[in-house]
Amino acid sequence: MISISYKLLTVSAGRTRFERLYTIGTSSTHLCFEALKAAVAEAKQGKDVQRYEIATSALQEIAPQDPDAVPDQAWIDRTKKQVKAETDKMELELKGYKNNLIKESIRVCETRKCVRICQLM
Repeated sequence: MISISYKLLTVSAGRTRFERLYTIGTSSTHLCFEALKAAVAEAKQGKDVQRYEIATSALQEIAPQDPDAVPDQAWIDRTKKQVKAETDKMELELKGYKNNLIKESIRVCETRKCVRICQLM
C-alpha cells in the first residue's frame, strides 16, 4: 500500500486536505485507491455529508468491494440531524440578535429625539 504523505497533504487540513485527496484520487491511476480512502476518512471527520457521499461514490466506482465504499447511513443520518440542530440554534440566535439590534436602534432614535426636543425648549 502506498502511503500518501506528501508535504502538501501534511500541512493542509479540513476542506483543503479533502479537496487535494479527492483530486489525487480522481486523477491519479496509481494513487486513486489510497487517496480516495483517505478522502473518505477525512470527510467523515467533518460534518459535510455531501463531501462524504461524493468520496464514497468515487471510491465505489474503483473498488466496489471495499467496506469504505459503502456509505455509512447511520453516520449520514446522525450528522445531518446534528448539523440541522446547530443550524436551527444559530438561526434562532441570529433572530434574537436582530431583534435586540432593532430595539436598540429604536431606543437610540428616541433618545436623540428627546435630546433635540429638550435643546429646542
